[in-house]
Amino acid sequence: MSVHDFDGLVKKFKKLSDEGVSQILKNIAEAVGETLLNLVIDEIDKQDLIDTGLMWNSFTRGEDNNIWEWDVDRNSITIEVGSNLPYARHLNDGYTIRKAHYVPGFWKANGQFVYDPAAKTGFMAKPRSFIGRQYFDIAVKELDVQRIYPELPILRDRSRWLAGQFDRPSVFIETDLVSDKTHTPRADRIIEDVGLVFHYDIDRSRGEESEEPVPLDLSPFFLYLRQQRFCVASQRFGIMMVIEAPRTRTLNDRMEVTFRYSYLLHVPKLLENSDGSPVAKINDFFIDSI
Repeated sequence: MSVHDFDGLVKKFKKLSDEGVSQILKNIAEAVGETLLNLVIDEIDKQDLIDTGLMWNSFTRGEDNNIWEWDVDRNSITIEVGSNLPYARHLNDGYTIRKAHYVPGFWKANGQFVYDPAAKTGFMAKPRSFIGRQYFDIAVKELDVQRIYPELPILRDRSRWLAGQFDRPSVFIETDLVSDKTHTPRADRIIEDVGLVFHYDIDRSRGEESEEPVPLDLSPFFLYLRQQRFCVASQRFGIMMVIEAPRTRTLNDRMEVTFRYSYLLHVPKLLENSDGSPVAKINDFFIDSI
């Protein structure tokens, strides 16, 4: 007589299934992380943000100052990627010099300033604001489009787009800063416009004289926005982008989609006044009796 341990067999299959699914999800997350880092590097190249190459290398997996961290638990698999360099975030988000201060260093013949704490020369940095280049945010937007349309080429070069030097189908993406205003003493409200131009493919089966555009199905794109409730969270930068309802314009050979989004950007607490004295704190409170 033979005994069949069906319960044990089921447990083994379940264990193999769980391990297999976890590995598949981890492979997918790893591929997405690699893709995002490559998109960030491409955007840094496009905007000519390379000086010493240190930040460029920090977005390469395994290089110095690169962030590649896994967080695996029973219910989710998360991977955090990016750069550990402090100025990488300032270059992306922008920053404000709130107090004038002296920066030691020297100038090269090509006009490049080199920071050197031991230098006797330098310059006085005056209070002012610098608009962020948003290279990381742009890469994330491109990654979202690639997740929905993985085979669709993405165009960022405005001059090439205006000259018509691109393949079809493709999508052109452009962002524009609308405003950067103080929302609270500890946060600024950033408002930006985004434009997407989806160029349709051309049906050439009937010859060049009867070429007809093949409309691109954009329902997955709008479904994705609705599923996200028109809100996109960035865990790395700790912001929530609130997206307004997209506006569309349908033409014969393309679809134009524009929308505006806003988010609150944290502002570090001011600890010193412009003259170097510490900011006074309120320690005593007086309540008038009624």
